[in-house]
Amino acid sequence: MAAVTCLALAGCGGNQTPKGQVVATIDGKEITQVELKDELGGFTSPNPAQRKAAEQAALQQIIARRALAAAAEEAKIDKSPEFVRNEQKLRELLLIQAWQNKQQKDLPPPARDEVLAFMAAHPDQFAARKLMTVDQIRFVTPADPAFIELLKPLNTLQDIAALLTQHGINFQTGTDTVDTLAVDTAVVDQIMKLPQNEVFIVPVNNTLVANQIRDVRVAPITGEAAIARATQLLRAQRAQIAVARQTSYVVQQAQSKVKFNPAFAPAKAGTKPGAKAAGG
Repeated sequence: MAAVTCLALAGCGGNQTPKGQVVATIDGKEITQVELKDELGGFTSPNPAQRKAAEQAALQQIIARRALAAAAEEAKIDKSPEFVRNEQKLRELLLIQAWQNKQQKDLPPPARDEVLAFMAAHPDQFAARKLMTVDQIRFVTPADPAFIELLKPLNTLQDIAALLTQHGINFQTGTDTVDTLAVDTAVVDQIMKLPQNEVFIVPVNNTLVANQIRDVRVAPITGEAAIARATQLLRAQRAQIAVARQTSYVVQQAQSKVKFNPAFAPAKAGTKPGAKAAGG
């Protein structure tokens, strides 16, 4: 009976050569094509050699991760209180991300007349799309929020470089091209309202990028290509608003169900932080 059962199980027996949807096994545990595709993160290439190299690199990442995770389990790391807490937090974050992604996917696409109106309202990204050559200074976002206030009155990249040097903050200089079609609509609107040669700073991941426009070239985008891009932008904006609204609603509803330890209860409106409650 045991032998018959083994024949019915995919991958049963660690010596079998993986095939079909299984790209590899490690200690008898399968790595599937779906997992490999997820690891590639949407990467594709018309070049077979390049695609194969990317697949191999992604597969080695999965193998290394599986091996290291197995070693950690063998060392009972997954039983520690710290790991359990972090695992719970990570699970919650993944659930939130998947829930928000579903909300975005479920949102219906905007109607064509709405898209055309959106394009007309934002000509700097479509009919008068701009390609801006900018001089830049890039630096890691300082941990002290007060440093941002020091940047606000500065009007030139030279002044910003001097301030960064004064505070011992490393930075890189360079030149880049900013395509308004690839920038958030609200940011483009703000840039277009700036006085000539005004420096503007935008966050990029964990860095700040100070920009000064050197040259602007108009490169209109029209037709179906423009409509497709405008549809993406408009849908993304609406999804962001919808997700934020739903998130806020769920959190507010949950507040009514929370019972606080008095020592950790939020201060009541009009009560100064740290003040004792009457009779306390």
